[in-house]
Amino acid sequence: REGREQLQSGPAAEGVDAAGNASRAAVEAPARRRPSRVRAAAAGAAKPERMGEAKRLVDVAIVGAGLVGSTLAAQLARRPLCSQLSVALLDRHALRGSGGAVTLDPGGAPPSARVSTLSPRSVDILRGAGVWERVRPRPASFGRMQVWDRQGNGSVTYDGDPDGASGEALPLGYVAENATVLQALHDLLRDQANLSLMAPASISSLSLPHTEPPRKLTDVSSLAKVELANGDQIHARLVVAADGALSSLRSMSKLPVYGWRYDQVAVTTTVRVDEYMPIAFQTFLKTGPLALLPLQSASPSEHYSNVVWSTTTAEAERLLKVTDAEFGREVNESLALPPSKGSSMDPPPYVHGSVGKRLSFPLCTRVCSSYWRSRFVLIGDAAHSVHPLAGQGVNIGMADCETLADCLEQALESGMDVGSATSLKRYEQRRAPEAAVMVGGLHFLQQLFASGTPLVTKLRNVGLNAVDQTPVVKNAFKRLATEGLAGLFRWQ
Repeated sequence: REGREQLQSGPAAEGVDAAGNASRAAVEAPARRRPSRVRAAAAGAAKPERMGEAKRLVDVAIVGAGLVGSTLAAQLARRPLCSQLSVALLDRHALRGSGGAVTLDPGGAPPSARVSTLSPRSVDILRGAGVWERVRPRPASFGRMQVWDRQGNGSVTYDGDPDGASGEALPLGYVAENATVLQALHDLLRDQANLSLMAPASISSLSLPHTEPPRKLTDVSSLAKVELANGDQIHARLVVAADGALSSLRSMSKLPVYGWRYDQVAVTTTVRVDEYMPIAFQTFLKTGPLALLPLQSASPSEHYSNVVWSTTTAEAERLLKVTDAEFGREVNESLALPPSKGSSMDPPPYVHGSVGKRLSFPLCTRVCSSYWRSRFVLIGDAAHSVHPLAGQGVNIGMADCETLADCLEQALESGMDVGSATSLKRYEQRRAPEAAVMVGGLHFLQQLFASGTPLVTKLRNVGLNAVDQTPVVKNAFKRLATEGLAGLFRWQ
């Protein structure tokens, strides 16, 4: 079986902590009794060891310590068999948390504009990795989502399924500050014995073997190599690119990527509102979608929401320049419910104005036709980035983490190398169809609502109302968003 031979042994490598300081702590987990095939795979796990000046050897190198890359590292650390793998987590920025250069302001400041909408499936993944309970302050949840078209009278309202015990609606999703989730992840990862945190660390080159890994690994010639800007080298059985939509590792790997731009820019900011409402609001304007999402506040007397406003480049530039109060007035005007929906939908909370900095980013879709090469694999936005109109980007990446961890665990159980083509093909076969459905579906919705022709406008409003009045179809769409592709086929 692949990976049964022990790699070169030697003294433990000098580690690098989150601040970039050298340490001499060994990070190998103690051996455990397990069936022979599993024991053989564990025996092939590499120690993070010296291989000469400024070189180290690990089983898995994850490049990108954002939400997706850090969640994968936490998933591997949580699983008994995968926890014996030596893992290096690298990022070009200092990590968050008590051991990093960046910490959160505990003084009750308004929530950050950088947030993610997490589906129940993503929350289950974080909970399974032991992270969710550590997130403070707790993310805001919403049990209802209201969507309507400002160019017609079409609308649809999604409600969470009733809880079996209390009868209350279960959350459709959660709105979490990226910083709070990252801090919980990085604090957890610092406690893992077999994990080396390397940040800040910039990648200068990537070298991949050209053939399938041999059955016997006696040196590093058949491993992937990551070279850092300071000249250090990391040799790994598997390199995971989790470095975002503009992935430098994806470019270095020469994996083909295709996509398209929408000639739109998303403006996002935190706004102060008059009351907390556990509802996600989204309306489609002529220039693009506008969403208002609830946020959890550290102060009981202050209420905040997050705005994501996708619009034209010129309009985005104008929205970035208006005063805080003017921005709030424009959000209120754009979110006003049509008269025909006043009795059937909850009106959004009143927005007093924006607080903090307004951010913007151009919108596009990118998809890789292949997720892997020899000893190299893509996850998250590095593999697929989508339009934010449904808030699914991070959720697709979280599902990537869970699936890749499953495939690596299966490889170890079979006595295989974690960087084998068999394992990486299995990952791609499981993730590519769901990602394609989400990418294609979101692109279709963007194009549908971007059209201003009378016929298309009429048809989509008829379609929205038809979905709202057809429980089977509405539940299918709801489960696709909250559970992924598997939920699409739960019609009851």
